Amino acid sequence: MHKNPNLSGHLGPVFYAGFSLAFLSYAVVVALIAALSFYATPQADDFCYANKALSHGVFGASIDEYLNWSGRYSSTFIMALVVVYWDFVGAYWFITALVMSSLAVGFFVFLLSILGRVWVSVLLTLPILATSLISLPKPGETLFWMAGGITYGLSSGLFLAWLGTLVFLLKSGSVFRLSRLLLVGLAILLILLLAGFQESLMLMIVAVAVLFAVASFAIKQHWSVRMSFVVIALTCLIAGFLVVMAPGAANRSGNHEFANSLFVTPIVQLVILMVAIVQVLPAQLGSWAAAVGITAFAGRLAPPISSQNIWFIAVGAVLVLSEGALAPAWGLGAPPSPRAFTPLYIVGLAGAIYLLVGLAPVLQNQAAKLQWSASTRARIIGMLLAFQGLSILSSDFVGEAVTNLMIGGTTPAADYKAQWQERYEKIDLAQAAGEEQLALRPLDVQPSLLSVSDPIAGGWESTCFNRFARIEEVFLSR
Repeated sequence: MHKNPNLSGHLGPVFYAGFSLAFLSYAVVVALIAALSFYATPQADDFCYANKALSHGVFGASIDEYLNWSGRYSSTFIMALVVVYWDFVGAYWFITALVMSSLAVGFFVFLLSILGRVWVSVLLTLPILATSLISLPKPGETLFWMAGGITYGLSSGLFLAWLGTLVFLLKSGSVFRLSRLLLVGLAILLILLLAGFQESLMLMIVAVAVLFAVASFAIKQHWSVRMSFVVIALTCLIAGFLVVMAPGAANRSGNHEFANSLFVTPIVQLVILMVAIVQVLPAQLGSWAAAVGITAFAGRLAPPISSQNIWFIAVGAVLVLSEGALAPAWGLGAPPSPRAFTPLYIVGLAGAIYLLVGLAPVLQNQAAKLQWSASTRARIIGMLLAFQGLSILSSDFVGEAVTNLMIGGTTPAADYKAQWQERYEKIDLAQAAGEEQLALRPLDVQPSLLSVSDPIAGGWESTCFNRFARIEEVFLSR
């Protein structure tokens, strides 16, 4: 197959201008998230998890959650660690840092598994991470909220790492070599860990592993590769059983409706999923157009990926979308919260990247027939990069983040943080005085990216906040 020569020599001002604009857009996204993270504060059922951790301890909270509420254990354990060993209120930015770093590591591992080149994977992690963040189904609840960030954001990063490990196994030789045994062990460990984050993610893992195992027989892969998938699939099923049939799962799904309705309402959930996909597509149009064009004209991405591997991923992507759409756990007949789609979105993004890399040789071969010079291709790539950068900078995410930080010379995020700090100080004083009731004024500012809602406005949020405050009744009063 004829390949384009690599870009060489003077790339020209158009390339460097486009590259600079694209890099600026990546940096702006990460910087905005970093800035907003310092204004984030505990919200909603963060307080319930915090109270449980302080009352039961790290392990006790995880056991209680598994037995009495949702059946989850990994997310509860990590949240308890944060509350017990970290400044839960004063250093809440740690949650955002944890989610961001896990997503970055997950993308890197996945890219490394398909590209096999460390530095290329490192260089591509930032733009793909930035591109993924601007279209998160519920960015505020995935990045700036402990319960959502750890349950949906952190688990998505781990899922990417697991998916990368699966691709490594797919391309491996004998499963009984030491290096392959270590990979299988890592895959099993990640599966068991992921099982305790959220039920919808567990369904996706079960679907991918089981169907990949079936697909490996269909295309007559080597028996050791099939054995790898069989081992992972069995482990997935066991882990899924641990979550779905957990004693506490019934409290969340209503007599195991989550398990019983697994194949009852797929059409309804698939429609919801398709709507979610359409909603996030426009924000990434520039990025994907740039990715396809750059892949075709750069002549740099041509890893040895067979059509069989692409077939594997294509089948797996269909499985993920079909099975994952059956979430969430609290009843398959009800539309899921947008943040529950975060893992679906991340998996879809990873699948698209894999297919793009797999198609790179075909795209490059077609582009080579145009016989354009390196300088011409450099100008095209520069314009595509500029298009991607403008697409990111003009996204709703960036606009909302900037609005959160600066409106009319004031900083709503800072006012929001200050009001919460005032609340905590009043709570401390009320506790010290032994008061049973405490009135707090409503929040004047609620930046949408940072806040879920005012957790003492009523309902379960009010209950969670009162448990954490350890005062008989905390209520809002003007």
